[in-house]
Amino acid sequence: MIIPEEKEYIGLWNNIIEIHKCTKELYLLSEEYSENLKMFIQPIKEMRDALEHIIRAYDKLLSNESLDEKDNDEYIKINLDKALGHEYRAFFDTVDFLSVTFRYKISEVLKDYSYNEIISVYPDYEEWAVRLTEIPEEIADLRKRKDIGNTEDITSIIDKYKKIVIDELLYFYKTIYREILPLLN
Repeated sequence: MIIPEEKEYIGLWNNIIEIHKCTKELYLLSEEYSENLKMFIQPIKEMRDALEHIIRAYDKLLSNESLDEKDNDEYIKINLDKALGHEYRAFFDTVDFLSVTFRYKISEVLKDYSYNEIISVYPDYEEWAVRLTEIPEEIADLRKRKDIGNTEDITSIIDKYKKIVIDELLYFYKTIYREILPLLN
C-alpha cells in the first residue's frame, strides 16, 4: 500500500499544508481586522471538512480492511484531493473577506476628505487612488480562475491574491493611519 507521504503524494501534501498555513495566517488577521473582532465561520467549516477527508484517508491507510491495495490507494488519493479542495475554498473565503474588509476600511477612513485634500498632504495618493480602482478587477479575475480543477498552478493564484491583500491593501490601510491621517488632522 502507498502511504500518503510517499512520492506520489508529496505535491498534494505540500499544497494542502501550504494552503492551510496561509489560510490560518490570513484567518487570524481577518478576525483581528473584522468589525468587533467577529469570527468568520465559513473558512473554519471548510478546514473542518478538509480534516474529515484527511482522517478518512488515514483511517483507510491504518485499517485492517480487506480491500485490495489499489482500491485503498485510490480511496486515499480521492480523500486527499477533496481535502485540498476544502483548504482551497477556505483560503478564498478568508482572503475574499479580508479584501472586502480592507477596501471598506480604506473607504470609510478617507470618506470625509476630498481627493485634493489627501493629495495635498500625501502626493503618492494619486498612484494609490488609481491602484485602488484596478484591484477589484484583478481580484475578480483571480476569483474567476479559482477552480481547483483548473490546470493553472493553484499556488500561483494564491500568491497573487495574498500579495494584493497583504502587500497592497493592508499596507495602504496602515499607511493611511501612519502617514496620511496625521497630516490631515
